[in-house]
Amino acid sequence: MQRDWRDIVRNELRTNERSIAWLSRRLGYSPSHVNRLLSGERQLSDEKKESLASILNISLETLFG
Repeated sequence: MQRDWRDIVRNELRTNERSIAWLSRRLGYSPSHVNRLLSGERQLSDEKKESLASILNISLETLFG
């Protein structure tokens, strides 16, 4: 069973001692928007999916399947 990309992101942040604020600055979103993305309230654009994978140094395939 494949893990949800949100779980992977949370795990990467925790493992690397990074915060939502850190990620939001790199994505160009507010921390509240990133929280909404991670809770499933908002959708991530294809462009931001690529950015997220690059920021976390994870392949798109690993992150989004």
